[in-house]
Amino acid sequence: MEQQNTPISLLVCGDGHCLDGLLIVLLSATRNTKRPLHVFLMTGSFKTKQKEYHAFTPEQVVFAEKVLQEHSPLSTLTCIDETKELDDCFASSWVYDTKFSPYTLMRLFIDRHPELGDRVVYLDLDIVVTGDLDRLDSADLHGASLGMVRDEVGSHCLGKNYCNAGVLLLDAKKIRENHGFEKVRKHLLHHHYFMPDQTAINRVFKGDIAFLSPRFNDQHYLHPDTVIRHYCKWYRAKSFFRNATAKPWDQARFEKIYGPETHKEILDEYRAKKAEFLKANAAK
Repeated sequence: MEQQNTPISLLVCGDGHCLDGLLIVLLSATRNTKRPLHVFLMTGSFKTKQKEYHAFTPEQVVFAEKVLQEHSPLSTLTCIDETKELDDCFASSWVYDTKFSPYTLMRLFIDRHPELGDRVVYLDLDIVVTGDLDRLDSADLHGASLGMVRDEVGSHCLGKNYCNAGVLLLDAKKIRENHGFEKVRKHLLHHHYFMPDQTAINRVFKGDIAFLSPRFNDQHYLHPDTVIRHYCKWYRAKSFFRNATAKPWDQARFEKIYGPETHKEILDEYRAKKAEFLKANAAK
């Protein structure tokens, strides 16, 4: 009974434009997970050569916690502003000038936040949780610092053990002790990659990764035993390569590719909650 009431430490990162993904992750996680969640939301405001990013607003944070607690009253949400730490480390580096948003780098600072606890689940915000997150949180890391799932595309061209960083199970205590993420941050300052932090994590933690079941980060298909469906970009080759994915909040494209019944209850609830938020804040 004690384990059932122990919160899962769940880390998500994003800016104010990521409310759609945040709501979908929270709704799908609480619908399928029996244990409460302590959600840590890392955010911040950044300016790169390509774009400006603005932190989640206080209204968005309050609404997200309300949505979280409707399905899981014992769950909580803590917002962490990561602007200064990220700027201090990366603002003058090449990492700020890639096609990827700076918020993907926020997860590299968990070692500076002991309040996250000793075991942390990290999720990207283009994910739908379809099973109990306790199955991931309880997975055996066999002494490794983190658990990852092999990348469906990268494992064919970047090495068979190249992993996707959209889902991570982190032994945060061990990472603080071995300075693993500090090494990743330093590594990124001197090595250029197309997928910056994902590849840096793979390089720095080589030999210290527990390879998790693909069902914890299904990147192409939804299986009966899928726990986490990750709608990351992938390409289908016919006469030429074309983008064969859609984000869950992009209703028309998502239903065209995956069908109107895929995650229907969760996505219907998400759209209702999003409309509720927009109506309540229309005059602000």
